[in-house]
Amino acid sequence: MSRIQLDGPSAGTIAAAFACAACGEEAETVRFLPRGVPGNHCSGDAVQFHFGSETMMLGPGDVRAVRAALTASDAAALHAAHPRWAASYCPQCRACYCRRHWTIEQEPDPAGDGYSMHYDTHGTCPSGHRRLMAKDGPGWPQGDRDAGGLIVEGK
Repeated sequence: MSRIQLDGPSAGTIAAAFACAACGEEAETVRFLPRGVPGNHCSGDAVQFHFGSETMMLGPGDVRAVRAALTASDAAALHAAHPRWAASYCPQCRACYCRRHWTIEQEPDPAGDGYSMHYDTHGTCPSGHRRLMAKDGPGWPQGDRDAGGLIVEGK
């Protein structure tokens, strides 16, 4: 849809907004946040994703992949780097959808530790393709995550 590069106190930040294939509205904006810019509370470069509700610190290889995908406004490349970073993207449709067009379900994670409640968040796109959108708890490669939590509000 569009790419934004910011100067000033947010210098180096790259944001890509992806349009919903169903309605044309914004599906999601994903941001690359260099260390030290407002909104990045991680100890290194980070990506802000999952409809803006999560921030994850990136490793050196991830920094290159995220910057390239966002610079090109390429949701498929972002999804290929890590499926969580493109929550609005359906790989079967090769399209993004906004929250109104995803049917979102939270299910208890069967691999949970038995003491705390972890959830897997699955989404079904308008064409009926179901995918794991987020995993809150063990079993999903999370890198050096030091901020953010899963927040999902209906569909």
